[in-house]
Amino acid sequence: MDNLDDSENQYSKEPLDYFKERFAMKIYHSTTVNKEFETLEKNYKKMLLNDQLKKNKSIND
Repeated sequence: MDNLDDSENQYSKEPLDYFKERFAMKIYHSTTVNKEFETLEKNYKKMLLNDQLKKNKSIND
């Protein structure tokens, strides 16, 4: 029973700090994922462009 009381006290002492920490982690995670997605998207577009240039070059040769 003491463990339950301790965990409740942990959240009741600083609920705003707990919320801020959780919210900050969610923001960090979402921006990290967005940056990774943008990088993948740019790399994919570069790959498509390179393929198109190779096709055009082989047609011209």
